[in-house]
Amino acid sequence: PARQEGKGRILSIPAIIPSGTGQYGEDNLTWDPEPGAALQRGKDISPPEWLLPANHKEIYDTIKKGVSGGFSLECDAPLTTVMELLVRPKTKETIAHFVNFSPVQTGEFQVRIRNQYPAKAKSVTWFSPDRDESKELNFEEKNGEISFMVPETRLYSMIVIGYQ
Repeated sequence: PARQEGKGRILSIPAIIPSGTGQYGEDNLTWDPEPGAALQRGKDISPPEWLLPANHKEIYDTIKKGVSGGFSLECDAPLTTVMELLVRPKTKETIAHFVNFSPVQTGEFQVRIRNQYPAKAKSVTWFSPDRDESKELNFEEKNGEISFMVPETRLYSMIVIGYQ
């Protein structure tokens, strides 16, 4: 369990189990993450090392339990999608950037962001290079959390939450 040490917290993850070990029913040693790419593979990291550890769910759950107050953002995007959250106090906006590193579109996915301001959210707007116009998204704010669906993303999406 997490414990307090000074101003920080210590979490214990007993082991990181590499993918392809056969544990958790996985055998990813022959999986090619870049089919059709040049024959020369990464010089420093081999393809099996490009994968999440076999026990990545346990690692995630341990970290989540140890974060006081919970995560500011959670989403159901595919694992090939990374996210950055930015808070702009001057303009009272919360901005979330999503980058999809897969050649396949993400499909629609749900996002839950903790309200970063004491005010209620007034708008959630989606921007993407896949579309000329921005799009207002339907959202729900409940228990200090703003939830909405992000449209399918080919490469990049930006969400801007405005507050009253």
